[in-house]
Amino acid sequence: TALCLSNAIIQRTYSIVNNRLVLNGNTDIAPDIVSLQAQYGISATGASDQVVNWVNATGSWAMAALTAADRERIKAVRIGIVARSALPEREDVSGACTTAGGVDNDGPCLWDDTAADPAPAVILSAEPEWRRYRYKTYSTIVVPRNLMWKPPL
Repeated sequence: TALCLSNAIIQRTYSIVNNRLVLNGNTDIAPDIVSLQAQYGISATGASDQVVNWVNATGSWAMAALTAADRERIKAVRIGIVARSALPEREDVSGACTTAGGVDNDGPCLWDDTAADPAPAVILSAEPEWRRYRYKTYSTIVVPRNLMWKPPL
C-alpha cells in the first residue's frame, strides 16, 4: 500500500493476483509479475534526512501501524518487482539466490544488501515449475517529492 505523505492521505494498494500486478484490487497493470517488495529508508530522527536503515514495509512498519513520528523518519522507498517470462522453458533455467546479507531466495535476488539491512526474500517456490521460467528484476529508490519543504505531520 502506498500513501501520500502530505497533509491529505491518498491510498493506492498494489498487489499480485494470479501473477498480475493489480491496483486497488481490480485494475490490471502488468502481466507476469510474480513478486512486489518494498522497503523504507528510515532516518534516526524525523529531523534528519540521512537514511540509516532499510526496513521491510511490514509488521511495525506497515502503514496502518505507523505513528506520526515513524512516518517522519521515512526518507525513501525502495521498490522491487520480479517479472517472469510468459512461457516456461523445457528444462530448469533459474535457481535459488542468496544475497550478500544472507537472505535465501527461491528465485532471483532483488538488490545488494548487508546483514544489518537485509533485502526482502523473494519466494517463488509455491509455483511447482518456478525454475523453468526466466526472471527479470526491476528496482528503484523513490524519494518523496518536496520532502525538504514538507511541514511536520
